[in-house]
Amino acid sequence: MLSELIFRRDNYTCQICGITRKLAIKNGLYMEVDHIIEWEDGGKTSYSNGQTLCSKCNKAKHHVKKLLRKTRKTA
Repeated sequence: MLSELIFRRDNYTCQICGITRKLAIKNGLYMEVDHIIEWEDGGKTSYSNGQTLCSKCNKAKHHVKKLLRKTRKTA
């Protein structure tokens, strides 16, 4: 499974904040595989375009992207 390969490559560590899976679980978070270049922006679902993020960083990343897209539309 692709997600498991990405988790292993990244040593189950968030590529933004550096939290490990063990510490994330302890803090009520979980690990997710994220597209580096978003699928909607043409990014492929591939080993090289995937990264491990904790759920907090992944949510924040997508929230910021959503705000930026909204800002660009109104500018």
